[in-house]
Amino acid sequence: MQEKRLQEYPQMKKWRKNGKSVGDVYDLLKLQDKGEEMLGTKDWDAWVAYVTFLEEQKQPIDQSEIATVIYTVLKNRFSSEGLARLVATAKTAETTK
Repeated sequence: MQEKRLQEYPQMKKWRKNGKSVGDVYDLLKLQDKGEEMLGTKDWDAWVAYVTFLEEQKQPIDQSEIATVIYTVLKNRFSSEGLARLVATAKTAETTK
């Protein structure tokens, strides 16, 4: 699975080599600027793939930790209202169901 992700998002190797955290990559991709429209974009997909990639480096893999990491980064970058809108949008967006 990791090889497939690395083929689709080769920049992940560079991010990891340069010690980029998931927060760093979120900022690098300027996802905050996109607001709710970030969901389902290529940059969103790349960021989620990077979070997953890093979590898969851990043994054993804890799938719930991926969601926790994503939530923590978003919580630190959105107001309560903005995060609530983002979650509501994610629940209805075809690409994030």
